[in-house]
Amino acid sequence: MLKEKTKPSEYLFLHRRFKILILLLAASFVVLALRLFPITLIQGKYYRELSENNFLVPQRLEAPRGTIFDRNHLTIAVSRVTFSVYVSPFKLELQAIHETLTRLSALLNRDVISLEDRLGRLISKWQKVLLAKNLSLAEITPILEEQYNLPGLIVEESFKRYYPAGPATCHISGHLGMIPKSLVSQFLDQNYDPKDLVGIVNIERIYESSLHGRAGKEIVRRDARGRKRDAYVSHPPESGNNVFLTLDLKLQKYAYQQLQGRSGVIIAMDPSNGAILAMVSTPGFDPNDPGSFSEEGSCFLNKAIQEHYPPGSTFKMITCLAALRSGISPEKKFHCNGKFYLPQWNKPFTCFQTGGHGWVNIQEAIKYSCNIYFYQLADAVGAKRLVDCAFQLGLGSLTGVDLSGEVRGYLPLNLAAGLPPGEVILLGIGQGRIATTPLQILNAFCAFANGGRLWTPHLLDRIESPGGEVMIFTDPKYHEIHLSNSARSTILEGLVAAVNEEGGTAYKAGFLRDWKVAGKTGTAQRDLEATDAWFVGFAPYDDPKLAVLVLVEKGGHGGAVAAPLAKNIFGYYFTNWKENPQEDAPNVLSSSTAGKPQHAMAMNGEDF
Repeated sequence: MLKEKTKPSEYLFLHRRFKILILLLAASFVVLALRLFPITLIQGKYYRELSENNFLVPQRLEAPRGTIFDRNHLTIAVSRVTFSVYVSPFKLELQAIHETLTRLSALLNRDVISLEDRLGRLISKWQKVLLAKNLSLAEITPILEEQYNLPGLIVEESFKRYYPAGPATCHISGHLGMIPKSLVSQFLDQNYDPKDLVGIVNIERIYESSLHGRAGKEIVRRDARGRKRDAYVSHPPESGNNVFLTLDLKLQKYAYQQLQGRSGVIIAMDPSNGAILAMVSTPGFDPNDPGSFSEEGSCFLNKAIQEHYPPGSTFKMITCLAALRSGISPEKKFHCNGKFYLPQWNKPFTCFQTGGHGWVNIQEAIKYSCNIYFYQLADAVGAKRLVDCAFQLGLGSLTGVDLSGEVRGYLPLNLAAGLPPGEVILLGIGQGRIATTPLQILNAFCAFANGGRLWTPHLLDRIESPGGEVMIFTDPKYHEIHLSNSARSTILEGLVAAVNEEGGTAYKAGFLRDWKVAGKTGTAQRDLEATDAWFVGFAPYDDPKLAVLVLVEKGGHGGAVAAPLAKNIFGYYFTNWKENPQEDAPNVLSSSTAGKPQHAMAMNGEDF
C-alpha cells in the first residue's frame, strides 16, 4: 500500500514547534550565562575564598594572667608558657592517624595509640583530641622538629600558673581551678571560656577581674593532610594586669620557716597604715598542686582570719583600757595571793603564780600577767564596758582584709548585761564567751600602738597594666577610736616591762633592748589538756614600724613558745631592713601615705 504523503500544512506546524524549542534552549543558555557571569567574574574572588576557608581553622589564643608581685617586685605568682599537643583527623586516612600516634607515643614517652578509636568516632572531623598538656619547651622541641612528618598534629601554646614560694604563700595567693558550676553563667557573660581557669580563693579570686587576660584568635591554614601551612593572628591576646602586694616575700618565707612542724599563725603588719607584711598559716598546701591535698584538711584554712580562738591574756590590754575609761585609777592595786573567790562561790579562780604576786597595780599586772588582778579588775568594770571596748577595737567584726572567707569571731554583745559574775571575770582574761581571729587581735594592738587609728588591714598596694600604668592604688582607710594619751602611756609601760624587765612574761625570750619591743604573751586554755601559745607586740614602741603576732596551737605557754618565735621575726626585721635599706626596707607604703578616716566552756587562763 502506498504511504500517504505529508501535507505542507503539517510541515509548517512541525517547523514552528522546532523553532520554539530552539528559542527556549537558547533562552536557557542566556539565563545560565547571565547567572554564571557575576559568579565567575564579579563574585569569583568571594566564592574562591569561601572554598579555601574549608582549610582555615580558627584557634583560640590563651592570654597570660597578670603577675602577682610583693612590695619589692619579687614574684609570688606568674604564668609560665607551656605547650599542649592535640591530633585532629581532618582529611586524614586511618593509617595516617595511626602513624602519627605511633610516633607521638615515642616522642612523648607515653601511650597515646589508645586514643585512635576515639579520634575515629569524632562526629566532626574538625575536632581534636588532647594528647598531652603542660609540656615544657625542652619537651615540645623534638615534636616541633618532626611536625611536618606528623599529619594531624596540632601544638598550642598555653600557660600554667606557677607559685615560686609554694606553701609559704598559699594562703595569700590562693590558687586556680575550674569555674565553679554555680558561677559558670556569670563568667560566660564576661567572655570567659568554659575551660578557663579562674582564681578560687584569696588574691587570685579577689582580683580575678584584673588578673585575667583577654583571649585572642589565630587563623590557621592547613593542607589536605591536616598539617599547618601558615597562620595569622586576627585578634592578639591581651595579658592581664599585674598586682603588687604590701607583702614582703623574704619576711613571709622566714615566718613560714619559723612555723615548720607546728600548727599556727604568724602575722606581721605595719601599724602606721594596716599594710600586711607577712601572713602565714600552717599547715598549708602547695598551690602548684592543690589537688594533691584533701579538701577536708585544715591545710586550706587560713587560720589568721578563718579560725577563731580564745585570745587568753592578750585580751588583758583591752581589759585595762576599759578600766581606765571607766575611771579606775592606774595606781589602783589589787592583792594577789594565788586565789580569788567570788561571793557565794566555793571553788576559787586561780593564778599561775600559786603563791601570788602580792599587791600589784595595772602596769605590774600586765608585766606579770596576774590573773587575780584581772579577775578583780573585770569584776569592777563589768561585762558591758569590757565588751563595748573590745568591739570598738574591732573584735567581733570583720576587719575587711582583702582575703577570702574571713570570720567575725564572737563577742557576747547582746548578752553582756546578763552575764553571770563567773563569766565576767573570765572575760577579763580572754577566756569564756569570747573568740577572736589572730588578725583581729593584732589589729587591735596596732590601733593601740599608733595612738588610736584602727586601720583596715590590706594586702593590695596597686594594680598596674602590662605597660606599667597604675590602674588602681590603695588608699588605706581607718577610723578613730578613743584612746587618751594617759591611758596609752599607762598600758604601754606595762607592755614594755613584760618584754624588757626581769620577771616579765616575755623577758626570757631575749628581745634586744635596742629594738624597743612592747608586747603581751598569752596562754589560752582551749580544752582540759591543751593551751594555745600567743604573743603580740610592736616596735619600736616610741615610733612603731612593725607589729607581730604569733599563735602556736596547743603550743603551751606563750612566753616559752610564741615569744621566742616573735623575737626571731623582730630580729629578722631589724637586721635585714636596717642593713639593706634600699633593697628590703618598706618602700611602697609609709605613714606619709596614710589614708582618710572611714565613717565607716570557760576555764582559767594562765600565762608564763
